[in-house]
Amino acid sequence: MEIRFRPKEHLDALNSGELDSIPQNYLNNLFREICSSEETPKFKAVDYAAGADYIWIYAALAGIAHVIALGEQINNGFEGWAKLAKKIIKLINKTDAIALDKDALSVLCINKILEFQPEIHDIKKIVEYETEVPAAYSYGGECEYSKFIEKAQVYYIQGYEINSKQLFLFGARENGDVEILKQVDIVKY
Repeated sequence: MEIRFRPKEHLDALNSGELDSIPQNYLNNLFREICSSEETPKFKAVDYAAGADYIWIYAALAGIAHVIALGEQINNGFEGWAKLAKKIIKLINKTDAIALDKDALSVLCINKILEFQPEIHDIKKIVEYETEVPAAYSYGGECEYSKFIEKAQVYYIQGYEINSKQLFLFGARENGDVEILKQVDIVKY
């Protein structure tokens, strides 16, 4: 899982371009609940709009990668998905701005399904699409460690088949806004 964010408590340091002035302990605590106990995320400063000192913090969480692939089915552990979604939402609330990758947004979409459907036996991801939205700022170069950093704004469309009976189609923005675009019953012929 890859995340770019600007924590509310240290905006002055970021606005001055000083990632080093943010205590490492503070950053580790932000991610403590999301990361596995043996994983310590590495944080990097990312300067968008060069010269404007619009610094974001980038973190990659290797322990939460490829959460559900296209065509993959989940048929247990739904409580764990809901718990991880709550942790991501908690992190979102501690930031001034955030950009989540498709893995984090998949977790949030699955959580929405769990809120709407009390009787779930299986969830299968059947649609995955992303499109970049033109943004007022850009990274302005290629990043040697992540294509995610180069994406300023992204709109994701994800679809899930539930219990082989329903389709949930979601629109999701990188900032964690997830909405159900369509919910339809699947008719088997």
